[in-house]
Amino acid sequence: MAINDLALASNHLEDWANPLDTDKVRPKFEELGILEYETMSDDGDIDWMKLERPLDTGEAQSHEQSMLAAFHDALHSDQVAAT
Repeated sequence: MAINDLALASNHLEDWANPLDTDKVRPKFEELGILEYETMSDDGDIDWMKLERPLDTGEAQSHEQSMLAAFHDALHSDQVAAT
């Protein structure tokens, strides 16, 4: 690794070295879009009962079939375009 590469890597690590330095870290979280959750009124409440319900296999199979059909259609279109 070249000296310049090491210098760049160490500068990048310094940005994340102190997570409490909000002046440096906050803009990075803003870029990622994470801070939109910061002011949620419900604090991200999760309905665990809804998540723990048994999987509806009919619903899952229907979704899988529709995804396979879309993949098949796209593949066929690509093959037709290639000929």
